[in-house]
Amino acid sequence: MFQLPNPISPDDLNEYTKLLMLSDAQVAQLKSRHAQYVAACVEGERNSIPSLRELGDQIAAASGQPVAAYSLRRCLVAMWSEQNRFREAMWSRDDKLFFDLSLLLAEEQQAALPRVQLLRQRDRRLASSLEMSKARVDLVEMLRLQELSAEELDRVADIVRLYEIEVTPLLVKADDALWDGRLATAKLELDMQFDDRGLPLNRDDPNSALRIRDATEQYKSLRHHGAKAQMAVALTNDRFIGRFEEAMTEGAGVAFRAAYFAQAYRRVHPDPTNVGDLHHAFTASPLMAADAKPTLNGLWKQHRIEYESICFKMRTEVDRRQEQYALTRSSNGALEYHSKMNLLTVERIELNERHLKKLISFSPPELIALMQKDIDAWHSRSDELRERINHPNAPYGLLD
Repeated sequence: MFQLPNPISPDDLNEYTKLLMLSDAQVAQLKSRHAQYVAACVEGERNSIPSLRELGDQIAAASGQPVAAYSLRRCLVAMWSEQNRFREAMWSRDDKLFFDLSLLLAEEQQAALPRVQLLRQRDRRLASSLEMSKARVDLVEMLRLQELSAEELDRVADIVRLYEIEVTPLLVKADDALWDGRLATAKLELDMQFDDRGLPLNRDDPNSALRIRDATEQYKSLRHHGAKAQMAVALTNDRFIGRFEEAMTEGAGVAFRAAYFAQAYRRVHPDPTNVGDLHHAFTASPLMAADAKPTLNGLWKQHRIEYESICFKMRTEVDRRQEQYALTRSSNGALEYHSKMNLLTVERIELNERHLKKLISFSPPELIALMQKDIDAWHSRSDELRERINHPNAPYGLLD
């Protein structure tokens, strides 16, 4: 029911130690300061969590009961207010720890401290609640997960620093809009439904109509502000993913973009019916006739052009839908969106299936027999995906 930001952890300290190149003596002093920080965080949780749990219980009890609508809205306002208070207190504790850390650093180490602070600002955001999946992505965190070689990391080091400087304020702005927006929305919902005494508004009354109109306009402005903040992050990630890919070796760059697409477009990537591995297995086999390989590779190039076109259309639909939802928080257009996505998904499956049939048609029986297990696995995956699409609840299970 409620969400609180995580404090700086021992694993975070290890990361800071590497970035700042701390000595053993500095690490010992930092751990001592961190212990005090943790104690303050625990005390903050002890003061906030009981009241948040009580409010959560009241909200759960009042949900679905029209007579309790006013008390429900009041509880929501109180809960978001308490969470914002906790968050601001956490940020103050962070600032104190970083100030204490700055006093431990030698002059040559001070230059790296802003990077550590930017890292913390990105780590403490509530990204999972943002409507736009591209705005949830931190490309620096993705680099860590890719486990790239030291040589590959050197290639992108300058881009990482530029990205951190540019994207962190945008991520913070989007996170602030999320937290502040929840509280403001809860207050506006009160204004749109109840008067100052807690009585339902008489919508025929001119004063009530004016109150509702003003609250509605404020709500639209609030949504617009939050959506624009998310769009700024999404556009920055789109721009930098190309720069990272260009700086990396080809294989690493392709894998990094694929990892980004997998996070940003979970309904589109990865494609369980992609026949790339099957194509390469068929054409690399010594059982495939040598004169068939150039023909198949030519067909593969054409297939990839058509395939990428479909994927681009799917990504465009996801972007459009998520931007619309971030701006309005409305389900209008959702059914049309899911219908388009389902049609494009089927089109992509059928395109992949046609290429698989071409591979089989060029292959001798012994190669087909050798690949039969992989062919059957592909059909199983495609059947499963079709079943998900055709399920009556599919649109609600495939929201990305």
